[in-house]
Amino acid sequence: MKLNKRVSLISSVFFFLILCSGCLDVKNSETQAEELDFTLVPDRTRVTEGEPFNIELTLTNAGNTNVNVWKLMEQISYDITFVSSNGSYVPYECGVIQRELLMDDALVELQPGESLKINQDSNCWTLPPGEYTLFAEYYTSGGEDITKPYWIGQISSNNVSIFVKAENKSSLSKSDASTGSRPLEESSASDVPMTISVSSEAVIEIQ
Repeated sequence: MKLNKRVSLISSVFFFLILCSGCLDVKNSETQAEELDFTLVPDRTRVTEGEPFNIELTLTNAGNTNVNVWKLMEQISYDITFVSSNGSYVPYECGVIQRELLMDDALVELQPGESLKINQDSNCWTLPPGEYTLFAEYYTSGGEDITKPYWIGQISSNNVSIFVKAENKSSLSKSDASTGSRPLEESSASDVPMTISVSSEAVIEIQ
């Protein structure tokens, strides 16, 4: 009888530990599910090859309650993507960063209607002449050293068409050529002294 009570007590303690462990797990994995909007606006949609342009990203709390979100951090919480007209992705040329686990200071609390904004230029991509689709993605995940609940998920921005034209080098060449072949200005004979050679020994100057 005593053995059964002891087994029952041990089973109860073990079961209680399992429940507590589950409670802790639920608390640490608590997330927020407010609605977010993520938009992208370039300052130009038609550029010349090699000409950088600015890209503005905006993350907005479109819900009705406050929500904690990750700050807008390149390669950590958002990526910008260019896709050419043939469907190929333009390589990102600025290298991949290494980071440590995020902590609570990576969070920003947004009230309903509040936004986060960040600007980035296009220098990390080489865009030959052609048409491109530009968009961005905002994302967060678990497994960080963050103790507060926050929004976890992924959201894509709107798509924007970017047109890149080739640099007009022919016009520069024509301009240089026309400058090189421009006739010299003629000077009045009355203003410029003239010399006439009449022999190897005498020179007459006429004013």
